[in-house]
Parts: sequence; C-alpha cells; structure tokens
Amino acid sequence: MFNINTSLNRCVKIWNILLDQFQLLETMTPIEFLEFRDYIIPASGFQSLQFRLIEFKLGLNDKLRHHYHENYFTHVMFKNQQAEELKNAASEQSLLALLERWLEQVYDSTSFDFLENGISFDSVNIEAENLRRQFSNMLNQTQYAQLKLMNERRMSHKAMLAALMISVYHQQPCFQQAYQMLYLLMDIDALIANWRQKHIQLVQRHIGRKPGTGVGPESSTAIPFGKRVKAMWNGVIIADSDKAIKFDNNIYFPPDSINRQYVEDSSTHTTCPWKGVASYMTIVVGDEEFVDAMWYYPMPKEAAIDIKGYFAFLPDVQIVED
Repeated sequence: MFNINTSLNRCVKIWNILLDQFQLLETMTPIEFLEFRDYIIPASGFQSLQFRLIEFKLGLNDKLRHHYHENYFTHVMFKNQQAEELKNAASEQSLLALLERWLEQVYDSTSFDFLENGISFDSVNIEAENLRRQFSNMLNQTQYAQLKLMNERRMSHKAMLAALMISVYHQQPCFQQAYQMLYLLMDIDALIANWRQKHIQLVQRHIGRKPGTGVGPESSTAIPFGKRVKAMWNGVIIADSDKAIKFDNNIYFPPDSINRQYVEDSSTHTTCPWKGVASYMTIVVGDEEFVDAMWYYPMPKEAAIDIKGYFAFLPDVQIVED
C-alpha cells in the first residue's frame, strides 16, 4: 500500500506540473501561441493517443461516453496500430475495475456489519441522522442499483460501502493507508478535470474552434465527397448516392439516398454544442436491428447548416466507395 501511495502521489505531482504550464502558455498572445504550436505538432491535448490511453487505463472507455462518440476513438479518430493500442487498453482491466474489486474484498473481510454497526446512533444521533439523509441513496441497495443503471454510479454497491467505511474510519491505523490512496485518486480525478477545463479555455481564446483544439468542428464547411458511395449493413444497401458530403470527419448522405424500407424513427436525441440537436434512426433488416445506427440534424445551428437533413452512420455501418 505504501508503494501504491508513493506512485499515486507522484502522479498528482505530474498533473500539478501540467496545470502549472498553462500559466506560461496563457501569457502568450494568439500569434505567439500559433508560432509556438507549430513546434509541437503533431502533439495535441484531446487528440493525443497518450491522453486517450490514460483515460482507458483509468476506466473511461468508449461504452461510458456520450452515445454519439461511442467507439469514436477506436473506429474513427485513430487508425491501424494506434487503434489497436486503444482496443488492447480497453480489453485490459482498468484501474477503476481493480479498485472496485479491492474494495469489495475489504468489505467482505471486515469482521462487522458496517450498515448495522458502523455508526453509533446512541452516541452521535444527530450526526448519524444527517449522514443517513445525505447518503440515503448510497446505503439503500435498490436506490443505488437504479443510479448505477442510469450510469450515475460506476462501482458496485459493496465497493461503495467499503469506500464509505474507510472514509468514516480513516483515523483507524488499519484504514489510514487505504484512505490516503482513495484521497490521492480523487485528487488525480479533480486535476484531470481541471486540465480539461484549462485546455479548452486556452485554445478557445487563442485559436478558437479549429482542427486540433478539441472544442470545435474538424471542418465547418461541407465538402463534396466526389465519389459514389454506399452505406451497407448486414449485406443490405441502406444509402446510395453520388452527392454525399464530408463534414466533421463523417460522410453525410442526402435524404433521398436513404432506403426507407430498412429504417425506422428512434426516440433518441443528442445535442452537439455547435451542430445542434440530432435525431436518430434504427436500421431494421429482417429480424436484426441496429438501434440508433444513423443520425441527422433536422434543424442544425448555423455552423452546420450544410448538413441539414443529411444522414451519417455509426462506424459499424460499412461505407463502400464505387
């Protein structure tokens, strides 16, 4: 445990150094920043493979991202060897999964029932009742399960209870190192969130919504794809057009190119901060369904007006050029 905490403390120091570097970058004018940026190409922030590997190792995989970006990094942003590295990282146990398993073992090895005996209501009745109200959805297994289904909780109920127990009894010698470890992990989580925020603020102020900023479109102009292209799933042609356009690293098909007999409306809607609200459709071929396989923007924002009504597909739909 001591060695783990030493390593985690080193990680905290590293993230603090990364955050301190923003103080220097923020002294630059936009022109100076652009000149400096050329020296570090192709390094980036959100677009770097190393940053995504860190996310995967910590436990943020594609399944937990916004539906629109599900499989985006392993199928779209990164290709070939880099995509394989991400897939391998996703297949390995994350730090979050290992932490969950360890906390469950701590809970199972505890010699008393934390829920029943962990808090003395007789001696600290008021404080205990406040804790009950504050953590009611954590202590109630049914309520907690509902939160986990909505992806508002990540760990199992047992692991969460173990973390709560360590927090309550952190002054006990047997839990001091464990509490320090959990505290350091929370520090790292907060520092990464802070790094994201500073990164976005910096690039918005200096270079705006341009490629590589991580805060805007890959391209705000629709470009004719220039070839006849088909979208296929389960051997069936879902869309076929020679008037497709490329926009924001996706191929969009015009409305009249969609084979409507294979698609159904979906109730799913997502919001892009610069394109607007997207509506989804499900592909149905025989008894097989690909739920929310395609999306379009019926009323896009001005920056995405060129793709109004056009359809794009998730990576599992095969795009074939003629």
